[in-house]
Amino acid sequence: MSYEIGLATPDTPNRGFPLWLCSVLMVILAGIFVLLRLAIRFHRGRLGWDDWTILTSLICSVLLTITECSGMIGQLDTRQPLYIGLSTNIALSPAVHNGYGKHASDLSHAEQIRALKWFFGAQVVYKIVITVNKVSFFCLYLRIFTMPTFRRICFIGIGVVTSWGLAYVLVTIFQCKPIASFWDKGIKSPKCLDNEAMWMSYSVINIIFDLIILTLPVKPIRQLRLPKAKKIGLLVIFAMGTL
Repeated sequence: MSYEIGLATPDTPNRGFPLWLCSVLMVILAGIFVLLRLAIRFHRGRLGWDDWTILTSLICSVLLTITECSGMIGQLDTRQPLYIGLSTNIALSPAVHNGYGKHASDLSHAEQIRALKWFFGAQVVYKIVITVNKVSFFCLYLRIFTMPTFRRICFIGIGVVTSWGLAYVLVTIFQCKPIASFWDKGIKSPKCLDNEAMWMSYSVINIIFDLIILTLPVKPIRQLRLPKAKKIGLLVIFAMGTL
């Protein structure tokens, strides 16, 4: 027996491998940028709260990748040939065998429970990553700008974003009563929140916060006594945060 990473077989379509590849490559890329940033700041002796928060976000991102990829790793019988090609018209389901990409109908009840437990963990860690990322931006602004009003806005932003993130972490954990009914669909008469409405509200608020955070530095930069070209350069640098 060996381990698979979501490759399809002739009898069982699977889109797990592209998801595994995306998760691993993105966290590696993020890690390279964050570690380079920390190395430069450490060399200059200027590590600050913005660096520690972005490092925390990276660690949480690694945990998120682990929860995702742990769900995508399953047992594969090596006596069966692998079908590398990926079908283009597969209805994806969140209930998958140790990972995303398979039809729920291809799985046993025990396999669905195991997959959805990992998915539950990934949802919680995902919201922590998003929250800490935003706090890191506010800490960066506090490090750069000295205007009292702007700094008060940043402190308020940290409080609001942290409260929002904590609230949605708790909502995610307790979205079903009993909690186990999220991953065990055999539990009768569970009481669960409207999952679609919850994610929609989270996404809308998330985007609004992103827009506010990315536009906050515009006014302080315009007030700086710098040549116009340098002001534009600073705005471009901050605009890269949209990545």
